[in-house]
Amino acid sequence: MDEAHKLFYALKNSDSTSLVRRHLSEETFDQLKGKITSAGVSLADCIRSGCGNLDSGTGCYAGDLESYDVFSSLFDGVIDEYHKGFPADSKLAR
Repeated sequence: MDEAHKLFYALKNSDSTSLVRRHLSEETFDQLKGKITSAGVSLADCIRSGCGNLDSGTGCYAGDLESYDVFSSLFDGVIDEYHKGFPADSKLAR
């Protein structure tokens, strides 16, 4: 079993209340598990901290800017819930 699967099942079998646990469904995991950013960031990289620290509130971190796009089916829900209303189609002023 690869690292992403080990992390996912450890998270799902835990009593963590983190945002990553709530938003990383098996369907989302299956969709994202093989993806990687051009800098080499994987799903395992994004969820490792939350799986090692089950008391984390968020539980996932983008390894690079591209992670927000590549792993959007995870990050969009986490960001929206964390910020209490920031849906994926919202725009930030730069």
